[in-house]
Amino acid sequence: MIPYLDALAILRDAAIALPAEQIPTHQALNRVLAEDFIAPFALPRFDNSNMDGFAVRAADTTASSAAQPLTLTVLRAQAAGDPAGQGVSHHAIQVMTGGAIPEGMDSVVPIECVTPLMDTSGNVTQITLTQPVPHHDSVRFAGDDFPAGKTLIHRGTRLRSSHIAVLYATGTHQVRVAAQPGIRIFTTGKEVSDNYTAPLEASQIYDSNTPYLISAFESVGLSASYAGHVGDDEEKFRTLLASQNDARILVSSGAVSKGKWDFIPGVLQEFGAEILF
Repeated sequence: MIPYLDALAILRDAAIALPAEQIPTHQALNRVLAEDFIAPFALPRFDNSNMDGFAVRAADTTASSAAQPLTLTVLRAQAAGDPAGQGVSHHAIQVMTGGAIPEGMDSVVPIECVTPLMDTSGNVTQITLTQPVPHHDSVRFAGDDFPAGKTLIHRGTRLRSSHIAVLYATGTHQVRVAAQPGIRIFTTGKEVSDNYTAPLEASQIYDSNTPYLISAFESVGLSASYAGHVGDDEEKFRTLLASQNDARILVSSGAVSKGKWDFIPGVLQEFGAEILF
């Protein structure tokens, strides 16, 4: 026996990179990214408000105080998704969270920090401030999350839900990932039964290894299938092995030690296999 980490290192050194394929991003969970993903544009793409409030010019508010309140006329209300439009000095524009900062405005005062005056329709027509608004307050600037050209996800990364969110945030609905290897699993030993609806004979056991292995592969996003049970039949194993041309990974359970019917190592060598450990 060799240590587990040594065995893992041997397998990694011997592994052959799989070809890449392009798939829909929504199918890419747990797949391995085949190339670096580089941001096609900055995010956010534009300066926007991180509060529901009012866009102003900070310099217009420097003299406001509790003793000398400042009242600004509100030109319009602007939802997230509306064009940025033009701001006007000594006025305010109501903006919602995520709304673009109007041209000429540089700060946002949250609605909780002003006294609003509304018309009969519920629209805010004026706001009163009792303290200056800090420059750039409550503004998210273009590129705050990441700039254009930044490597966001490195090649070889197993994609998680957070990566899927990043890909879709940049409009990436197709992604290149490593192709999945065909995986086949088979069992040996005439004592093993894969007929779970039938009662066991006196010297039999149910096959628990195959369902375990399939579920273990699936837990990391790999699809595996059952190739069958070969019992203690060496010729059946040869036939099965020769038929798995589309599989890149074969996993067997049993018949690898020094017993009379432990034929797998010998057959593998006969097929030209290299024994790594």
